Amino acid sequence: MGERKVKCGVVGCGVVANEAYFPAIVEKGELVATCDRIKERAKRSMELWGAKEYYTDIDEMLKKADIEAVFILTGMGMHADHATRAAKAGKHVLIQKPLATSMRDARKVFNAIRKAGVKALVEPNVQMNPVYLKAKSILEEGAIGEIYWFRA
Repeated sequence: MGERKVKCGVVGCGVVANEAYFPAIVEKGELVATCDRIKERAKRSMELWGAKEYYTDIDEMLKKADIEAVFILTGMGMHADHATRAAKAGKHVLIQKPLATSMRDARKVFNAIRKAGVKALVEPNVQMNPVYLKAKSILEEGAIGEIYWFRA
């Protein structure tokens, strides 16, 4: 018998969510809800990735959706607020970097997560990944010539 899949909600249904997160959530978890302040994006992501419902308000999703974990994939300035709300609602959180845009907000999120006793992950943390370290050394050595543009 396979492992039980975690029931997930996603806040922020933009390019990053659709290219990187939704495919992984659908493969490894159970996508229950999508949420975006732009209704069309929330609804489109729900339909495209097979979620059960969509929302335009994070508080409504946190209150109504049968979810255990929330992926915070919104604009950087909203990460701390959204992660704090999710933690206070008792949801585990994955926050797309950065956690916050100020130390004050970072402490607020940290305290909410600690008080709620939920798990939290800020990612991607690629700086120490062996693949990225090797790529960095290749670039620094000039082994592939002058770099004009890249995507990682």
